[in-house]
Amino acid sequence: MEDQFDTFDTDKRAMLKALHRSMGIVSTAAAKANISRQTHYNWLKTDQAYKEAADLATESVIDFAESKLFQQIGYNDTTCIIFFLKTKGKNRGYVERTEQVVKKGGRTVVRPDADGNIIIEDEEEGDDES
Repeated sequence: MEDQFDTFDTDKRAMLKALHRSMGIVSTAAAKANISRQTHYNWLKTDQAYKEAADLATESVIDFAESKLFQQIGYNDTTCIIFFLKTKGKNRGYVERTEQVVKKGGRTVVRPDADGNIIIEDEEEGDDES
């Protein structure tokens, strides 16, 4: 990790190393590198190589967090299992749907159709078929 920052000037190198050590928390890294947060954000805008190196710090933190998530899944942590399935298992139907029905007057009927899709129908008062 340390060698990948050798092409940067001293301040940028210090900030990139601090970003990795602080797990991507900019304010902590900037304080450790003795620069302002704004300087970091300016470098992100003006120096593509710096931006790419800083983005690696974020990716490293995400990789670390994913490894901890998988570790907890291995320990049968139900919350972690549900979180993983909701985020990575959507194509298998692990999706949480929120349904909102707004009544505009009369009666609102919510029912499944033959395919299991939710049908929402508004009936005006007096439209009762019963």
